Amino acid sequence: MSRFEEFAALHVQGNPVMLYNVWDVGSALAVIAAARRSVGEAFFINARTDLFLKAKPEDHDDALVDQAIERGKAFAGAGANGFFVPRLGDLRLVERVVKAVPLPVNAIAYPGAPSKAEWASAGIARISHGPFPHKALMAQLTEAAKAAIG
Repeated sequence: MSRFEEFAALHVQGNPVMLYNVWDVGSALAVIAAARRSVGEAFFINARTDLFLKAKPEDHDDALVDQAIERGKAFAGAGANGFFVPRLGDLRLVERVVKAVPLPVNAIAYPGAPSKAEWASAGIARISHGPFPHKALMAQLTEAAKAAIG
């Protein structure tokens, strides 16, 4: 059995294998194929890169965007339906990703992020709010509880 066949055999419908840090075309192809076998063609696969989550905002530059574009194109070629680039907030860089990656590009709203209108103008297709509304609500609840307790 080849290494590919061994890898493919790990992917069983109803018991999907979760893989992280897919950074190359071969891995993207394998992950998307496994997902399709597990959930079928009618399922929206939103591929994600954490490049901008891991880097400080001041390090978000053209070189990092080049890496994201390479990954987005790999995911598109592998059959993904969308591309999620959380924490990329520089609209000039966002526009580069949107223009270069042939998938709808998704972003995450966070404190200090561009507005909905700015995201839309840059070409973002979907905005996720991630954990931020929950965190804000929990902070308010904590303050209310402290005030009630005295």
